[in-house]
Amino acid sequence: MDTQYDSENIKTIISQGESTTVQFKVRVDDAYKAGTEMTAFSNTQGGLLVVGVDDKTGAVKKLSFEEIQATNALLANAASENVKPAIVIKTKTISVDGQNIVVAEISKGKDKPYKDNKGIIWVKNGSDKRKVFSNNELRVMMQSCGTLSADSDSVAGTSYKDIYEPTLKNFLFKRYTDELTNAGILGHLVQGFEIGDIVKVIDANFTVEKLLKNISLMNNAGQLTLSGLLLLGKSIQRYNPVFTVKGVSFVGSSVGTNEFRDKMPDREVEGNLLKQYEASISFINRNLRTVQVEKEFNSAGQLEVPLEVFVETLTNALIHRDYYINAPIRLFIFDDRIEIHSPGILPDSVTETNIMQGISVPRNKLLFDNAKHMLPYTGIGSGIVRAMKSYDKLLFRNNTTTEEFIITIMRDKPIEEKRAGCVRYTPGGLGTISIVADDGGGSSYKDDGVKREKKMVRYAAIKRRTKKRKDDFKDTFKGQNEGINRTFEGIKNDPTSEKKPDEGIKDDSTGTKTRNEGINRTFEGIKDDFKGTKEQNEGINCAFEGIKDDYTGSKTKNEGINEGINFIPEIIISERIKADLLSICLYLQKNELSKHVDIKRIINKSDATVERYLKMLKDNSLIEYAGSKKTGGYKIVSSRQ
Repeated sequence: MDTQYDSENIKTIISQGESTTVQFKVRVDDAYKAGTEMTAFSNTQGGLLVVGVDDKTGAVKKLSFEEIQATNALLANAASENVKPAIVIKTKTISVDGQNIVVAEISKGKDKPYKDNKGIIWVKNGSDKRKVFSNNELRVMMQSCGTLSADSDSVAGTSYKDIYEPTLKNFLFKRYTDELTNAGILGHLVQGFEIGDIVKVIDANFTVEKLLKNISLMNNAGQLTLSGLLLLGKSIQRYNPVFTVKGVSFVGSSVGTNEFRDKMPDREVEGNLLKQYEASISFINRNLRTVQVEKEFNSAGQLEVPLEVFVETLTNALIHRDYYINAPIRLFIFDDRIEIHSPGILPDSVTETNIMQGISVPRNKLLFDNAKHMLPYTGIGSGIVRAMKSYDKLLFRNNTTTEEFIITIMRDKPIEEKRAGCVRYTPGGLGTISIVADDGGGSSYKDDGVKREKKMVRYAAIKRRTKKRKDDFKDTFKGQNEGINRTFEGIKNDPTSEKKPDEGIKDDSTGTKTRNEGINRTFEGIKDDFKGTKEQNEGINCAFEGIKDDYTGSKTKNEGINEGINFIPEIIISERIKADLLSICLYLQKNELSKHVDIKRIINKSDATVERYLKMLKDNSLIEYAGSKKTGGYKIVSSRQ
C-alpha cells in the first residue's frame, strides 16, 4: 500500500467501517496485541490500523499529544519486536474535524508467513483475524511471495532422455522465432533440423542442456524441473501419475450416478500439457451437442458452449493448478452443466470476484512464463474475461474444504431425457449394455426413480431416409443380414429379360418406364438378381447384434457399414464420430493393409483419436490388422467382405 492519506479520505474510510484492510482501535497499550494485528495484515493484503476511532460506533476519540507520542513508539516497537520477520510500517497523525488520530500503514508482506513473537501465524478473516494451522494455507502464502514454487522444483530421476524432441523443437521455434526465422529455419521445416543445429542458431556457445538450464527447465545436475517435464516430457505420468486430466461424461446431474456416456482413456491423455489439453478439447467436442446457428439446414453448426470457453478455462487449470497437491484435474460433463475441478485454492489475494475483472497472480511463475509458447493463452490474465464475454453462464467457487477451485459452465438446454437407441455403459459386468428402445408409443419409463414420458426420438438421418423412401419402396430386413433382403412392392421383373446394371433402379411394372427418384445406388461389379420380390446384396455384412431398431413396426438390422457403426459400447456415438468410422471402413474396402498414417490423413484427426477409432472398429470385429508390423496394415474383416 502506498496511498497518501488526508483528513477527507480518512473520514470516508471511517464512515465505511472496518474491513479486511481496515482496523479501528480506541487506544493501543499492548505491543503484543498490536503485533498480532500487524502480522495478520502482512500475511493478507496489508491494511490500515487506525488508532483513535471506536470500532463499535465509528466515533473519533481524540488523542492527546502524549498519547500520540506513546502510540507511535508502541507501534514501531511492535513492528520490530512482535512481528517475525520484522516489518517496516508508516505512521501518520491526521486531524479529523479538529481531533487527532494516528494511522499506521502496514504493507502486504513479501516474506510470508509472518508470525508473532510466540510463533503464531495470523491472517485477516473479514474485519477480524484468525490463526493459521493448515499446511495448505502456509504453502499458498509461500508460493505467493516466491519462496516456494513446485514448478521450479527438480524432478528426481529425470534427464534429457525424458524430453520428446519434436515437442522441444516446436517449443524452441516459438520461443526464439526471430532468431530461427532469420537463419532460414521456418516453422514447417523445424522438424527437419537436428536439435543441436537449432540450438547453435539461438546461441553458438550453447549446448541443448546449457540452453535448458539457462531458461530454468533443467537444473545444474541435469535433472528436469517440473516445468521442463510438464512442457517437454514424453510422459509426466511416469514420475507422477496424478498430474493428468480425468474426464467423465455422466448420465444425469450427479457424480453419484452409476451410468456414464463417455470416459477419457488414460492412454489418450498421457503425456505433456499440450497432449493433455488436446485430449481434453477432443473429449469436450465429442460429448457436447452441436447446435444450428443459421437458418439454412446445411449451415455449419457450433458447440452449444463456445469452444473458446474451454480453451481459456482448461489452460487456466493446467497452468495455475497447485502441483504440490497430488490430484488430477477433473473434467465432469453432466446433463445440465460442465465442471472443471482444479487442485488447489486460489493464490494469495485472488478471489472469485477479482478473477472476473482480469486479476491474475501466477502460482507457477516459471510454468506461466514458458507455457505461452506451447498452449493457447496470452499470459496477461485476460482468459477468464474473454471466456465470460463469449458465454456468460460461468460460476466460480474457491472450495477451501476440498482444496480446489471449481469452474462451472451451465448448459443452455439441459438434457432431460434418454434418447431412443442410445447405448450406455452400466457397471456390473464387462460389456454390459442397456438399450433405450423407442416403440413410437406414449409409454413411460423409469430413470433414477423418476417416471418420464417417452417421445418419438429418432436420428435426423433416419427421419429423412424414412420420409424419402415411404412413397418409393418398403424395406424388410431379415435374419442376421447375410446380405440385404429388400421387398420392392409394385415392381414386376421379367426373369427372362436381360439383367442390367442397376443405374438408378429403372422399374418396368406397367409398361411405363419410371425413374425411382431419390435412390441412386450404383453397385460396381455387383449384379443384382431380382427374382420375385427379393434383392440379394452379397456386399457388406455389418450387422451389430443386440441393437434393435423399431422401424415401421419391424425389427431391423442396421444396413451395411453406414448403419453398422451407429452404436459401439461405452459411448454414445455422435453423427460426427459415425461419419469418421464410416470413412475409415469405406477407405479400407478399397485400400487393404493401410497404415495408421494413411487413415489419419483421410479423416484428419489426431493420433490419439485415430487410435481410438481403430480400437472401436477392431473391438466390434469390423476391421483387423493383418501381416507384420512393417509390411502389414488394417483391412475389413474377411467375414464382412
